[in-house]
Amino acid sequence: MSWYDDDFYHEPSEFEEQINALKESLMNSIKDEHKAELDRLRKENEGLQKVKRDWNNLQSEYAGKVRALSYEKDNLKRQVRNERLTELMQDFNIIAYRATTNRLAQPKCDKCDDYRKIKFFSPSGKVMSEECECSVGIKVFVPEEMQVAEFGISRDKTSMMAWYQRRYSDSDHYSSTQYAEHIYKPGTSFEELGNYFSVFFRDKEDCQRYCDWLTEQEAAKKKEC
Repeated sequence: MSWYDDDFYHEPSEFEEQINALKESLMNSIKDEHKAELDRLRKENEGLQKVKRDWNNLQSEYAGKVRALSYEKDNLKRQVRNERLTELMQDFNIIAYRATTNRLAQPKCDKCDDYRKIKFFSPSGKVMSEECECSVGIKVFVPEEMQVAEFGISRDKTSMMAWYQRRYSDSDHYSSTQYAEHIYKPGTSFEELGNYFSVFFRDKEDCQRYCDWLTEQEAAKKKEC
């Protein structure tokens, strides 16, 4: 008996080796084809992504130019309307004055610190602070200049039927305001005038005197309190 068994070990023949080599070659060939196909698809996808990005950029650039052109067109229309409106309202423009409020800082008192705060202790002993009365500004009245276009002045020139004020200096829109109850007539007592916000003056000095009178009235009310 041979020292090895033919059934246990069988050396492949030359034909079998060729078959195995062919199988391995086919497998490698298939793998290479798959790799090549994957590489081709990957490159194709990258190319399509670039085309997509370029297309999106082109669309964004086009949309931006359309918006810019639309803005320039609208701006040109506003300029033309503004010029027409300015020319139309030129003969109706007047300068008027009315009283408006402002806050004037009071002199600092000796009860508070540099920040106008008064410090005190809470029942628990915690240091706290509050605003000093001198930190509250004094209400004063000052003249406000207004350029308006007026229409429908009554015969005695004591009431204004309607007037329009441009909202902004570069705006082409005039907004209608409230009815002007009084156009001040020199010699009229200030006590006879209505709501100060609806009283208009053609002369700034008259408006200033009215503002001084309103400020005095406000100070008197504060003393009574």
